Amino acid sequence: MLLSTGVRLVCTVRATEGEVRRPTESEMTKGVPEWFSVLDVNTLFGHNDTYYFSTDGQKFSSIKKLMKWRENLQFETYDPYNEDKSDIVTF
Repeated sequence: MLLSTGVRLVCTVRATEGEVRRPTESEMTKGVPEWFSVLDVNTLFGHNDTYYFSTDGQKFSSIKKLMKWRENLQFETYDPYNEDKSDIVTF
């Protein structure tokens, strides 16, 4: 009984969330883009977790994971002179 009460007490303590902010200079130097949002969360026993959010809502728990995700992105550039015109209907 005492064990289950202790477990319930520990499990009911929730993290308190901080405010959303922009990345610091240090975080940007490490690779976080300036348009990302950063959330610092104070967890149980005073531990601090930091989460990084892209503009489309993608969530990252570390800069290392964020950089791995950015490394795998394929950016396409728009070239109006090299468009695929096969779906254009002309009369």
